[in-house]
Amino acid sequence: MEIKVYTDGSKIKNKVIAGLTVRQAIGFGAIILMLVIFLLNDFVVHLPDTVVQPLLVFITMPVLFASLFKIKGMPADHWFRLRMKFYFTIKKRVYQTERIKLYKRFEFKQDKKIKETDSL
Repeated sequence: MEIKVYTDGSKIKNKVIAGLTVRQAIGFGAIILMLVIFLLNDFVVHLPDTVVQPLLVFITMPVLFASLFKIKGMPADHWFRLRMKFYFTIKKRVYQTERIKLYKRFEFKQDKKIKETDSL
């Protein structure tokens, strides 16, 4: 995953609307839109709930996911994009470690001077 660290403070997203960022404003706008559609269905259109509720879920969930949630400090859509890039790009990935030490049996023997019944 790529993590961007900005040294310039002007690149940090500012609060735009009523103390919310643009992503948060879009998310809350989607919630309000969902409520309006739900209320219009109840009072004007009168479609069955089995039709309207799945439609509302399929319309608003991607918007809410992309705008409101943060995963590991990143907006969810950015995190999802990086995750898909990691899984679907073909790359030779090698497991690397530093200095693996092979322990032998004799390294774990107790020193003869120390008894288990000794108290400190």
